[in-house]
Amino acid sequence: MSKWVLLLMVSTLLLSGCAGQKDAINLAYGDHSKVRVGHEDLNKKNSLNLIALSNLCRSYYVAKDFAQFKICSQRYFSKFPRDKVIQKKTLFGGIQNNYDQNPEYHYQMLSSNALMSFEVEDYNSSIEFAEMAEKQAMKTFHAEGAFALTSPEDGPLMIKGMAFAKQNNRTKAISIINDMKKITQFGLQNWIDNNVLSSSAKIYFALRDYNKAYNEIIQVVDTFDDKLIKFKKENTAETLPFYLLQRFYIHAISAYKVGKIKEASAKLEHFLSRKNAKNFTGLYSFALYYRALIDLNANKQSIAINRLMLAIKLLEKQRSSIANDASRIGFAGDKQEVYSMLVKTLMDTGRYDEAFAYAERGKARALVDMLASKQQFGSTISTSEQNKLLAQLDTAEAKDLVISGDTERSTTRSIVIKNREALSQQAPELSSLVTVEAPDVKEIQSLLPKGETLIEYYGSGDALFAFVVTANGIRGVKLEGKGLQADVTAFREAILNPKGKAYQQSGKRLYNRLIVPVTSGINTKNITIVPHGALHYLPFAALSDGNQFLIDRYKLRVLPSASVMKFLKQHQNKAGTLLAFGNPDLGEAKYDLPFAQKEAEKIARETVGAKLLVRGQATETAVKTYGNSFRYLHFASHGTFDAEKPLNSGLLLAKDSQNDGMLTVGELYDLNLNADLVTLSACETALGKVANGDDVVGFTRGFLYAGASSIVSSLWQVDDAATSDLMTGFYANLGTTDKRSALRNAQLSTKAKYHHPYYWAAFQITGAVQ
Repeated sequence: MSKWVLLLMVSTLLLSGCAGQKDAINLAYGDHSKVRVGHEDLNKKNSLNLIALSNLCRSYYVAKDFAQFKICSQRYFSKFPRDKVIQKKTLFGGIQNNYDQNPEYHYQMLSSNALMSFEVEDYNSSIEFAEMAEKQAMKTFHAEGAFALTSPEDGPLMIKGMAFAKQNNRTKAISIINDMKKITQFGLQNWIDNNVLSSSAKIYFALRDYNKAYNEIIQVVDTFDDKLIKFKKENTAETLPFYLLQRFYIHAISAYKVGKIKEASAKLEHFLSRKNAKNFTGLYSFALYYRALIDLNANKQSIAINRLMLAIKLLEKQRSSIANDASRIGFAGDKQEVYSMLVKTLMDTGRYDEAFAYAERGKARALVDMLASKQQFGSTISTSEQNKLLAQLDTAEAKDLVISGDTERSTTRSIVIKNREALSQQAPELSSLVTVEAPDVKEIQSLLPKGETLIEYYGSGDALFAFVVTANGIRGVKLEGKGLQADVTAFREAILNPKGKAYQQSGKRLYNRLIVPVTSGINTKNITIVPHGALHYLPFAALSDGNQFLIDRYKLRVLPSASVMKFLKQHQNKAGTLLAFGNPDLGEAKYDLPFAQKEAEKIARETVGAKLLVRGQATETAVKTYGNSFRYLHFASHGTFDAEKPLNSGLLLAKDSQNDGMLTVGELYDLNLNADLVTLSACETALGKVANGDDVVGFTRGFLYAGASSIVSSLWQVDDAATSDLMTGFYANLGTTDKRSALRNAQLSTKAKYHHPYYWAAFQITGAVQ
């Protein structure tokens, strides 16, 4: 090899190293746009080496552009698998000899993915990436390994500790802190000690142990290039690297949490005054939030409102880059506090219209985002194709199999697979943020049917509000939120005892706290209720003033968010009218539902153009094949609700060679049913896990996304016989009135026969009423 070729190789390596270091410096100060200049064009041409690609990916993370970060990461890991550890090799005194497989940058990619997973509350993935980064660090940095492991910016030990803290695993989180404090490193001990203190403070902060977080962070001695940075110099520098800004932030918030308000205020001002602080959107937004809290303590409401509005604007911009539903919900974290405080402050100042608008901007936004972004809401199957499918269905042997004998039967339409711990959890608070345009209050009012009043509940902690919305105005009402979860739980437990009368007292108590304060604003017979938190589990129809149930006075429907109204469409152009599934064969006699079968048979018999599938023909495959061809879909079957993994909740249907018989909520996201009405005459089908942002993940959400205009579903394990009566009455009523009135009339008829609300109050209608 000639000396000129050798010189060219060395020069290329040196230049690549310098470029990578320049990118790293820019990222440290949040100058992500400088890194993206030039890199993005080369990336489109697929001509970036892995160092440059890594820096480009990390620039997206710093900018909180999660969608681009994910795409970029996938490209990087497709070239170099995430679980592969790169061995460090050196050439000519430490110059990396393969700039397409650089271990330092691979480590940083793993750490960045761990941090991104943490931000969207995917803590298991965060821990997984952190552990891979930990392995890479020990192979990469050798003597400096302890420094990398303990870094308060992207150190894998810190990330793991915070993830364990968020999973409420205090033991593992504290164990990581203790392990870090045992780490020593010759020549870097000042750095290591400061790293450990800062990282420990962040873990304690995640544990909400603010006293310990404060005690750790105030011990930090800042060093840079082995020289102490004087406190005065820190306070006067126009820009600071991320690790120092982060320390200001943790110091400020910890001080606020332990009651050192003056100290917190000073640190927050130091942070907010840095020119590059806005580059770090997440920290900057919450610095604004806590500064607003201090303003509110000083009765500076206008200034606080402006800060909170700016914080929300930044958070919404950040969330707009998140691509999938689960991550949008998970992104929330503690960001709910910003919305809640702004709504409360606007309510305190009498700005009800704005308070309602911000409540809507933070309520069930992941669902609204999905509905807004879905490409098609109309039928994806032509009428001729529908008719072909109906012909196929006519030839299917959907035999009417008669059940006989004295084998064990199910008296309720539920198979309990998982416990329902979600019902005893604290009511989740708001957090999920908007990516579509902010809701227009006037548009929401215009979407209300004539003679309709909308009551939307919203709250956090002990703060609870109700908005009474009509076509003519909005009124805000402060309610008592303390003890709400306990009252809802007591009421549900009382209702589930059909022989008891305790529901009367608990139902009246909830009526007094939720309905009485808004009654003066209700001048219509029709009411739309938008629940919040624990109220998603509440059968409003069964609330009573002691003389009448709410259903006796009003026609009720439920919506997950007022903004959902703009996405509800009727689907009447269908080849078939009704497709009914009754008493699917689940393989064991104890799961048979004879009344469900009779219910489906009667409904189908009395509906022109209906098709009936029972027992072995009531398959999951039939739903996926024929569901789009019918206006109404009816399921008289068992249902399961998985509180821990709500996407695994499902309707139990007969299995065949193509499908396992469990139609899960997760599978509904892949369907285009576009039905005008889906009736889930099964158990607990109205339940869902109330996730961050009040997004309820369950059957209703899944069927709305699959295109259903209206869903009738249940809040508990319903009685088989009573449900059969109710459902046959419901479909008989549909021929003469709207869906909401049809359900109400059927419930009133069932109530006349079975007075206890256990038998009739479980069902509710969500979505359109016409």
